[in-house]
Amino acid sequence: MAEKKAPNWLWFVLLLGLGLLVIVVIKAPKPVDWTVSFSNRHDVPLGNRLVYSVMPALFPNQTMIEAHSEIDHFLGDLPDTYKNYIIINNKVEMSNDEFQAMIDRIKDGNNVFIAGEHFSQNFTDSLGLDIFYSVALPTVLTNDSVGFNFTNKRLKTAYDFWFRKAISNNYFIAYDTVRTSVLGYNHEGKTNFLRMKIGEGWLFVNCNPMAFSNYHLLEKNNADYIFGCLSYLPVAPTVWDEFYKAGNKRIASPLVFILSDRSLRVAWFVFLIGVLIYFVFESKRRQRPIPVLARPENKSLAFVQTVGQLYFYSGDHLSIAKKRYLYFVDFLKTRYYINFGSDESRLIDEVALKSGLPERSVASLFKMARRLNIVSRISEEDLQQFNNQLEFFYKNCR
Repeated sequence: MAEKKAPNWLWFVLLLGLGLLVIVVIKAPKPVDWTVSFSNRHDVPLGNRLVYSVMPALFPNQTMIEAHSEIDHFLGDLPDTYKNYIIINNKVEMSNDEFQAMIDRIKDGNNVFIAGEHFSQNFTDSLGLDIFYSVALPTVLTNDSVGFNFTNKRLKTAYDFWFRKAISNNYFIAYDTVRTSVLGYNHEGKTNFLRMKIGEGWLFVNCNPMAFSNYHLLEKNNADYIFGCLSYLPVAPTVWDEFYKAGNKRIASPLVFILSDRSLRVAWFVFLIGVLIYFVFESKRRQRPIPVLARPENKSLAFVQTVGQLYFYSGDHLSIAKKRYLYFVDFLKTRYYINFGSDESRLIDEVALKSGLPERSVASLFKMARRLNIVSRISEEDLQQFNNQLEFFYKNCR
């Protein structure tokens, strides 16, 4: 019975529909990704790609490198020429070894700028900091806003730098007033930007890192606030941290990586839909009839019998004997690895030794075989005698 195939127009409609779906998904407006990143690889609103791109303007003619490991590991191989270290992230969590390595670097006359919302306890306890953590403004426009400003008259603005969304309003409740200078405050007069003298260097701490994001760099005149904060660092070779970043998450599996990117996620779901459509329309069992195959027959004996009868009835006993001898020679080569290039006496000794038969029996067999090349024909009795000697060899050899 002929198999019924799906109409061509149905396949055309399916492919057209799948193509339109892909076009709609690609052309659809992309929602704004407000994921917290702070990485210079990301151009999302809360990434740092734009901020990182303007660093050469703040540190002209100076080299800038990226740190991709813990600060204690990185500082061990860092040349003394790099005087600045910049860390911007929502969370700054350091182990005791990392924190001590940073402090030692500052004591040697270097500068570390840190902008973070939440700090590890060893960080705040060692520096004597107490921070009030506020709830960040939402990413939608609201009537609320937060203003920041500087104490430095050259950086201070009369109307503050105002941030309307995606911004926190953290401030310092307590700090070590002996070695700490206030560099900035919010619109309520609360301190949010400090400078601490440690040894020969300086530690700068800002508790509102959202202000140092791509979004606020482009918002009104807030770029001047970013530049003002970082301008306290000297013009020198600088290290930009890329390890303490919320956007540098480790990928647990390939599927997590695919689903984390919008384009890959869309392609993945389109692929799954295509596979589902294929199974829906191809789920009908399609199989050709399986032919009945007869059991293979061993016709080797029949072939031998037919060939034997052909020679026997033709009376060509000599040809049969020669064929039998050729099989015998092949048997010796295959089983005992006999080399027939040597003289006959040595060949007889080797065959007798390896087969375990008497030397005289082997010599008699080779003597009859040698006679086959001399005579023009042999009798049926001679063939029978030669065959008996071969069968004796096969049955008694080892």
